[in-house]
Order: sequence, then structure tokens, then C-alpha cells
Amino acid sequence: MIMADDNQQSSNSPGSKKAKPARAAEAVGAIAPAGFVDRLVADPAAPPVMVLLSGYPGSAAKEDHMRLYLTPDLAFWLDIPNEAVLHILETPADKNPLGAVTLWVRSDAAASGGNRWAAAAPERE
Repeated sequence: MIMADDNQQSSNSPGSKKAKPARAAEAVGAIAPAGFVDRLVADPAAPPVMVLLSGYPGSAAKEDHMRLYLTPDLAFWLDIPNEAVLHILETPADKNPLGAVTLWVRSDAAASGGNRWAAAAPERE
């Protein structure tokens, strides 16, 4: 909680006042941008349009693509062009020992999806 001065009452007590805007602005100005934000946003006036995906990385059938399995049983996946992946964050092993990642992907990426049932289905003529 940001307090305007030491004599101000707690925000939970009746008659309390909100922090002075100048103090709040100072606190906001002291917060550094998250590291991944600087890597993703070259121009703050035009941040990239992207989607956030989480899953388990694997090899794709297409060259210059990566596969992202969306579930730990590997039943659903997306093949994503490598050039469309803007940032990858690996989940720490103590949080997910299976090796999950979070991807920031351009929203206009030509990704293709699949699942193990469609992949196993015989082709129809």
C-alpha cells in the first residue's frame, strides 16, 4: 500500500484517504519493464499482435516448424513456423517436470493443428 504520509490512517479504517497521486506516480515510475516485454515490444506505440500458448515442445513434420503439444498425453498439437515464435519461456522443472513452455506467437502465423485421432484415421478416396 502506498501512503501519502506517516500520519495517514490505514486504508481499512473509516475516513481513510487515498494516496496522493504524486506518490503513486513515483512508485509506478520505479517499476522496470519485465525483461520479456522489452524483447517483444520494439515500439511501445505499436506492440505486436500475438497469442500466448502453453504446452510441450517437440519436432514437427514440416521443416522450419516446431510442434507444440497442447496436453501432456500428446493428443493435440500445433505445428508453428519457427519465424512466428517471438519468445519462449521454459517452465521451471520444479513447477512442471514434463518440460512445459510458454510461447508468444504472431497471431497471423500459419500454424496447423492436429490430433492423434485424425492423424491415425485412414484417408478417404
